[in-house]
Amino acid sequence: MNDRELERILKKFNSDQKFIISDAYLDGGVDPLFQRLERAARDQMSHDPASLSRYAIWANTVRDNICSAENKMRNGNHQLACRVTLWTSG
Repeated sequence: MNDRELERILKKFNSDQKFIISDAYLDGGVDPLFQRLERAARDQMSHDPASLSRYAIWANTVRDNICSAENKMRNGNHQLACRVTLWTSG
C-alpha cells in the first residue's frame, strides 16, 4: 500500500453523516463486543495472521451495535437503546 491508496481509503470512510457498511465483512452482528476484542488481541499477541480479520469483524460488531441503538432511539425506545449490549453478555 502506498500513500495515495491510504489517502483514498481514508477519504472514502471519513464521514460523520452516516455509517459506511464495509463490503469486506458484511455482518458483525450485535454480539457482545468484549469477547471479540479479546480474541483479536490474543491472536495478535501470538502473531496469528487471523488477528487483522478478527479486528475487522469486531469493528463491524461495534458499528452494528451502534446502528441498533440508533434505530431504537429513532423509534422512541430510549431505554432499549441504552441496553444495547456493548461489552458483556450481562
